[in-house]
Amino acid sequence: LAALLLTNRIVDVGAKPLSAGEFWELQRKVPDLDVLMGASADDLRDRVGPDEADRVTALLEAGTAFAFERERLQEEGVLLVSALDDHFPGRLRSMLGDACPAFLLVAGPIDFLALPMVGVVGSRDASPVAMEVAGEVACAAATRGRAVVSGLARGIDQAAMMAALQAG
Repeated sequence: LAALLLTNRIVDVGAKPLSAGEFWELQRKVPDLDVLMGASADDLRDRVGPDEADRVTALLEAGTAFAFERERLQEEGVLLVSALDDHFPGRLRSMLGDACPAFLLVAGPIDFLALPMVGVVGSRDASPVAMEVAGEVACAAATRGRAVVSGLARGIDQAAMMAALQAG
């Protein structure tokens, strides 16, 4: 939960979420992030530094609003998976290192994260032909047992995700 709150981009809390690099740096300093939960900014100054204590506190205090939004997403079939979760694809972490995202939004069965993957991303303002091609690529990948990875943004990403989901 601490990892998800620190990198939260689904609920605006007035504090900038930690980037991937910032998250992994903090995780090296504080291997058990749960100890940060419920701590005051004063308590956090020694652990995260004086410049980051207020920001980290604000991010961690968003638990209630975050829980409601997370539940809403789950009802729509989208799971949030922390990079510290057992279901997170280890090969992604090992390939990307500190650039690895601290969480994934997963649409579809979580077991698909263990499959070979194909990334389909592109313009938000794509042409109809580009949208069709993205959908065909994603459909072909899904029907061949590949998980389709995308950013869920409108345009190419969304066309790919919808085609993959429709292909099963």
